[in-house]
Amino acid sequence: MSTILIADDEQAIARFLALHLRRLKHEVILAADGAQALMLTMEHLPDLIVLDVDMPFRNGFDVLADLKADPRTQHIPVIFCTALSAEGYEVQGLAQGADDYISKPFSLPILVARIDAVLRRAAIVRELAAH
Repeated sequence: MSTILIADDEQAIARFLALHLRRLKHEVILAADGAQALMLTMEHLPDLIVLDVDMPFRNGFDVLADLKADPRTQHIPVIFCTALSAEGYEVQGLAQGADDYISKPFSLPILVARIDAVLRRAAIVRELAAH
């Protein structure tokens, strides 16, 4: 079981995704804005963060920059899931260190498959680092 933090100010989307991830036996933590996402990340150190870009208090790009600058959180994989679908936003997110970038509206099976793929890669990296 993995712990996944979902940071999205659109609570209906966050709750919808959380419901499906919990059915797949993941622990889910919800954050309604960027500042809360950073606070909850430091508190729980999740295995993965699904992060919106356009949020109040701290946007997703700022949150990702803070996460990647901190040795305690720089290893946590991040998937952007956002309505900002212009190519420049996607390039910026990936260049900043996001592991994936998915545009809303998203296909739930595809998003879940990408979450599973990122979690598998992260587990392999952790295992290799332990040896």
